[in-house]
Amino acid sequence: YEVIIVVENGTENMIKLCNFYEKNNKKITFINKVNKMRNNLKNIGLEKAKGEYVTLVNPNDTIDKEFLKYHMYFAETHNAEIVSSRFYTNKRLFNNKIKDYESVYRDKEIMKNYMLMNIRSNVIAKLYKKSLFNNIEFPPEEYYDEFRTMYKLYDKCNTLVDIKLYTYNKESKQENYDYLSKIDYCVEMLGFIEEKYPELINYCKVKICCEAIYLMSKVEDRNDRKYLFEYVKLFRKYAINDRRLPRKVRSQVMKSLLGFNMLDTYIKITK
Repeated sequence: YEVIIVVENGTENMIKLCNFYEKNNKKITFINKVNKMRNNLKNIGLEKAKGEYVTLVNPNDTIDKEFLKYHMYFAETHNAEIVSSRFYTNKRLFNNKIKDYESVYRDKEIMKNYMLMNIRSNVIAKLYKKSLFNNIEFPPEEYYDEFRTMYKLYDKCNTLVDIKLYTYNKESKQENYDYLSKIDYCVEMLGFIEEKYPELINYCKVKICCEAIYLMSKVEDRNDRKYLFEYVKLFRKYAINDRRLPRKVRSQVMKSLLGFNMLDTYIKITK
């Protein structure tokens, strides 16, 4: 394997440390991008990677020492282009044992299960065949770059394996996200699904309704929450009778029928 470290405007100590590791370990390549020129750091790393498979790790997060071994096993067993595992959001111990259950999705099943929210849009905790990224780049803006890219990768993927292994430790951290922009990216995704997967359009509308409710719990400005509520109203009829949704989410959708104030108050209480 090789390790490619890409940073933007690294501190003096960071640069010294990474240069030391690069010098003393031939597996490590260090790239300090002084001026990103609106290029996503993930794209820089992917362009540099030589391997047939790649994985991406965020700052502060860690992967299990058997991460590559497990993911390569399932990739080779099923000839899969994406292998996805689970991650913790705290410092609980890793579960390193291979379980005897897994989900294998092929062709259009992949996008369907993404719309059904059985597959998530996070780029981490996954192994990819590098060729999947041919003609696909992460957008320059790093806000929700994963959300804007993953459904395009799922569209190209022929086989995805979802394994029930906790191999990735994701550190919880606060991000100053532009939450409202995500709803615009949802509409962008809706156009993509409408063109390429018209049979999944209603599932996509349910997904957007759930995203809008989730984003309402994140934004502070009341007018922003009202703006998101319009998307809840627009797509809730597709979610009201969807028995797949968790009870809490279905309850939130039902509360929206009583108006913005009721849903807004209910979200604040449950939050």
